[in-house]
Amino acid sequence: MLMALFVAKLLDIVGFFMAGVMVLFIKSKWGIVISGATASVLTIIVVQLSGRNIPADIMGAVFFAGIIAHSIHAGIIYYTKHLIIKKRILAKDEA
Repeated sequence: MLMALFVAKLLDIVGFFMAGVMVLFIKSKWGIVISGATASVLTIIVVQLSGRNIPADIMGAVFFAGIIAHSIHAGIIYYTKHLIIKKRILAKDEA
């Protein structure tokens, strides 16, 4: 069941957006984990506020699967941002 929750969190577009926006403003690599955990908490809050209830017995599993999945999302955005910045610096040096 944990693997199914992990796959569902990996496919979560809202969580990807939240983690991506948060990691854009953090310069250290710890920002990946911090934004992953924050996005996990925020997606659980959004689900609870929308009227859907997550059963209490799987709330912890949803939280930890969300931390891992949203940290992967944040890592993708973080390293893509650094790749773009590095290419801009190299292009500026060549010009």
